Amino acid sequence: MSDATSKTIDRAMGALVGGALGDALGMPTQLLSPARIAELYGHVEDFIEPFADHPVSKGLAAGTITDDTEQALLLGRIL
Repeated sequence: MSDATSKTIDRAMGALVGGALGDALGMPTQLLSPARIAELYGHVEDFIEPFADHPVSKGLAAGTITDDTEQALLLGRIL
């Protein structure tokens, strides 16, 4: 594998990892308005569990990725 190819793969992996981390961080706040997020969580700075009756993230553990990351990983495999 050439040096350029290795760097490209490293960058692609970094983008996927960064996306997954952002997805997991935002998972408990998805679909919620800024006002509702502030009411429930305050300022989110770490992985947290969603509130008990969350419309889509109910029951997920803190730090869990969503289907957004799963789709990005599938697309990466296809490409």
